[in-house]
Amino acid sequence: MDLQLTGRRALITGGSRGIGLGIARSLAAEGVNLVLIARDDTRLSHVASEICSEFNVDVRTHSADLYENHAADDIASKHADVDILVNNANTPSGGSLESVSDEQWMHNWSLKPFGYIRMMRAFVPILRARGGGVIANMIGAIGQLPSNKAIYSAASCSALTTITEGLAHDLSNMSIRVLGFNSWVVNTEKNVHAFRERAATSLGDAARWPELHSNLPFKRAAEPSEIGDLLTFCVSPRAAYLSGQVISLDGGYVASSLPTIAKGALAHE
Repeated sequence: MDLQLTGRRALITGGSRGIGLGIARSLAAEGVNLVLIARDDTRLSHVASEICSEFNVDVRTHSADLYENHAADDIASKHADVDILVNNANTPSGGSLESVSDEQWMHNWSLKPFGYIRMMRAFVPILRARGGGVIANMIGAIGQLPSNKAIYSAASCSALTTITEGLAHDLSNMSIRVLGFNSWVVNTEKNVHAFRERAATSLGDAARWPELHSNLPFKRAAEPSEIGDLLTFCVSPRAAYLSGQVISLDGGYVASSLPTIAKGALAHE
């Protein structure tokens, strides 16, 4: 299937590793030119070189700290040829209502959701001037299964779900689609390192880390490439009527974890 993406330009925040890199590779495989945003300039250069060599697309990099208020406007001023904006930059943070200070809340929120908000505000005029485009927000399934153990992350993801859904109608008048994506456990480099450490402690062998996923659907976590492939189709012209949706790629974990009548006291014998 030709996704009709060849020659488009996508900008990906947090694009040098993890889910962002998986998205970058999937888009590049379809001929999409890239702008990768992250804080580590050395890492960015290495990833850009690899993608250019493998997929023969143009890859620009931009080192930026999206915690900073001015970063989004600075990025937009230098990359006005973007057709697809992927908001992905995130630093997961746990902590309960009682343990997270005001300063921590404000610092965390300055990246997610406010980093996403600032990027959308900066790039909507660009997309409108180019005749339309797509905004894809990587949100997170924790917003659907909130817990006081990670109350900040749950609240920020819930806020981004509302923003994504709320923008869709008005932005459709500018030929801009807006989508959200919820993942659960993903085999990013950082997560696999953590799984290996946990397996070494709890199972006595770091190599047994996949066994820690036995409670997940299909007894495994998602791969960054699977998220990238789904997003690539959704932002393509082949899905041109898809907007205002927050799509879950969690193997059915959230749906099967939510309480229902069928699982409760009123369940039929």
